[in-house]
Amino acid sequence: MPESEKAVTVDKKVLAFTPSNTKDELVITNVGPPITYKLKTSNPTRYGVKPRMGYIERGGSEKIGITFRGVDGKDMGLKDVFQLETRPMSPAEEKARKAYAAGNLQQAMAELGTKDKAAQDMLTYIWRNIPADIKAEKFILDCTLDQALLSFIVSGRGGSGSRPGSRQGTPRLGTPRQSTPRQPTDKLNSLHTAAPASATPAPAPQLTSSAAADVERLQSENKRLKAELTTWEQKREELLSANKACQAAAEELRSKGEVAGVTIPGWMFLVLCLIFFYLGLAMDRFYPASAP
Repeated sequence: MPESEKAVTVDKKVLAFTPSNTKDELVITNVGPPITYKLKTSNPTRYGVKPRMGYIERGGSEKIGITFRGVDGKDMGLKDVFQLETRPMSPAEEKARKAYAAGNLQQAMAELGTKDKAAQDMLTYIWRNIPADIKAEKFILDCTLDQALLSFIVSGRGGSGSRPGSRQGTPRLGTPRQSTPRQPTDKLNSLHTAAPASATPAPAPQLTSSAAADVERLQSENKRLKAELTTWEQKREELLSANKACQAAAEELRSKGEVAGVTIPGWMFLVLCLIFFYLGLAMDRFYPASAP
């Protein structure tokens, strides 16, 4: 499709960064129906993209800021690639977008015909669920880093993984960097440095008079309780010994009682029976019953 007939156009096809300019912008213009877009990079750790996704109405435009963050020692390439994807929105998606913008999430999810909680992030959900009749259009954008920018970083002025213009990379090309002795800023290090070698440990905090009296009272109470515990232990041992002696005596009495129970109780019962029998005979003899 010729460039003049495209509904979506971009203002540039190459993004460039230099030591004095670590930010670039990409302008997307839409002359067709409402669209949604997302911008991806082949090296997301090196570049910051804001906004990464968004909507563009008919006849509107969107400005995307790209910031160069820096490079590390493992990735020193001079060329990266950006990919811009755009696609038109279906009528249901457009209604859902308007409801979502109005703060009505339930209506937006109803317009999309879903109950998935992932729809709370409307843009991500729309890009993950592209209708079959909608095709996305892709733009490939080249990105080049100025050789001076790479030299600035490799020389150590920008620091590994730092970005020019940051606190670590403030000096510009050609500016000599003066090395100054580093002063300890950490509080612990400064205290350690300031302490003399012969410093003695701080004395332990002293107790107040009331606290000392409480400690002494508790210690004496503890001693008293220990003494009482010892006394009760001794009494317990004495009671156990007495219990054993009582059990032995009871056992002895029980054995003697068994022997007596066979002879004495039976003999005495027979004697008593005989006494009462003879008393009954004597009573009938000396006091006969009167006839009626």
